[in-house]
Amino acid sequence: MLSLCRHPLGGTNSTKSLFSTACSFRPLATLLSSNRVVLRKSHHWFSGLRSATTQSLCGRTGHHHRGFQWMSTTTTTRKSFSTASETVPPPFGEGVNTLGARTLKLLQNPFYTKPTELTTADGRKFLAFRTGHHPRLKPRLVNARIRKLRTYVGTEKTIKGSKWKLNNICQFVARLPLEEAILQLEYLKKKRSMFVRKVLIRTSNLADIRHGIQKSALEVAECYATRATPIKDIKIHGRGKFGRVEHPFCHMRVVLREIDFQLKIYQAQTVQQKKYWYTLQKRAEREAAIKTAEREEEQRLERENARKTQQLQNK
Repeated sequence: MLSLCRHPLGGTNSTKSLFSTACSFRPLATLLSSNRVVLRKSHHWFSGLRSATTQSLCGRTGHHHRGFQWMSTTTTTRKSFSTASETVPPPFGEGVNTLGARTLKLLQNPFYTKPTELTTADGRKFLAFRTGHHPRLKPRLVNARIRKLRTYVGTEKTIKGSKWKLNNICQFVARLPLEEAILQLEYLKKKRSMFVRKVLIRTSNLADIRHGIQKSALEVAECYATRATPIKDIKIHGRGKFGRVEHPFCHMRVVLREIDFQLKIYQAQTVQQKKYWYTLQKRAEREAAIKTAEREEEQRLERENARKTQQLQNK
């Protein structure tokens, strides 16, 4: 039984020796229900035991992957061992709403995402952020939340130049807030920096036209360059000889994504990071409010002009 158990975090001798003590004193059902124990077909005499014992005890609660049987540590799986019945776990899509609601409550909790305003005796105000231990968010729920954010794609085709040189600029601005990326490119001493800056500004206009999202609420999620079809030419040498030369071209792709400020503040590790995202959030809210007021005023003026035009036509 000692050679049948292996810890998923490693297969060293020290790990196997640790599990050998547990395997020698616990029955098979208790061993299977422990945290993350893996069964493998390491010997031919175990194949029949695995097919009979594992399927009867585990049922359909495990996950097969390349001959391994990974045991889940959820409440449903543990109950299936105690009752020795085949309890089928819910599909992947079910239960996400409950877990997502818990994650949403954590991100909306002002205890984690909003600072406390402190006022001194002389009237000065300070923002105090809590940097203690936060409940850990599951990565799949964080990724599901990020996938729901609105994105805007901008492309540029057949750019003269090497993709390697353009990728240096793209990697410089990737994963930065849009306003900071535009400011950095303005002072970057590279040949294509202003070109990348124009593509970012042109893509950000799509967000303003479609959903009224300003630059302060966007970040550069992706920015990279790929190889395009080069132009082939002849290079003339002396004594009637010639060679081949290629003029490189490349394509560029930019993906802008709206910023989830609650998630950024929650995942920030230091006070300066929390303060940075909180300040950016407040500026984005102010700019969104100003833009909304301007659009409402424009719509009101358009309705008034349409009403006056209708009255003149009726007369």
